[in-house]
Amino acid sequence: MYCIICFGMIHMGTDIPNFVLYASMGLVFVLAYYKTGRLKVSIMDHFFNNTISIVY
Repeated sequence: MYCIICFGMIHMGTDIPNFVLYASMGLVFVLAYYKTGRLKVSIMDHFFNNTISIVY
């Protein structure tokens, strides 16, 4: 839970909806880590998310 809140706060803009968006993304990354037990999976998910937002 702490990781999700930290991820949301670090990426947060100036409003609550952005915090909720990024905290939910953090939740996905944490779940990917817990499911696989490998941090590399969460890092790759983050990388692909950033790549998609740059391309589009």
